[in-house]
Amino acid sequence: MSVYFNKVTQQGKIISVNHKEGSTISSITLETTVSRDQSNRNRLTIMFFGEMYTEALKYSAGDFVTVSGTLQSHESKNLSGKTSIKQDVVATKIEPTRSRMELLINNYKSISKMYDKLNDVIIAGDIISIYEQTDKIKLIGVKTYANDSIQTVSVTIYQQPYNSEYFDSLTIGDNIIVIGTIQTKLKKTENKSFIYENFIGMEFATIDDSTIIEM
Repeated sequence: MSVYFNKVTQQGKIISVNHKEGSTISSITLETTVSRDQSNRNRLTIMFFGEMYTEALKYSAGDFVTVSGTLQSHESKNLSGKTSIKQDVVATKIEPTRSRMELLINNYKSISKMYDKLNDVIIAGDIISIYEQTDKIKLIGVKTYANDSIQTVSVTIYQQPYNSEYFDSLTIGDNIIVIGTIQTKLKKTENKSFIYENFIGMEFATIDDSTIIEM
């Protein structure tokens, strides 16, 4: 029996809050991680559906928040009618981020705050597809669950010195757990610009029903 798990934690500064009047869908754009030279800003769109959509509207650009959720997939059509699979982070909880000092003490007269940024994804499920983009890059389809619905999550894994022993041994049908991050990149076409999001697997392991995921 396979083990399934699907958890996303994102923490950072809100760049924008988006909502169309009359809709029960909202989203925030969150800056989660920044490269040391400030050239690569990771800006992720997080979706809020149903009862959660009003929670996002309680916050504004510039607020630091911590968002918990799941990684979910759905079909999407572009203007030419071509269908593709899109992955979204769907929020289940949002709250103000507490600084390290606020976590350390509970009573203070004044305080300076510095907020950590966090970009964490943990997925466990069954490998249903493996596509070798190059001899050092694999795109893996993992069947998992979110809200009792089957989700097919795409994971990009790069061969590294620390994982080369296991990189070539991954097989369709394996029950695996992957820890990684969601990375974003700005792509431009002749007509528009859009943010491309990619789940990068940093660590992975094959598991079975005796595995206990401690959180």
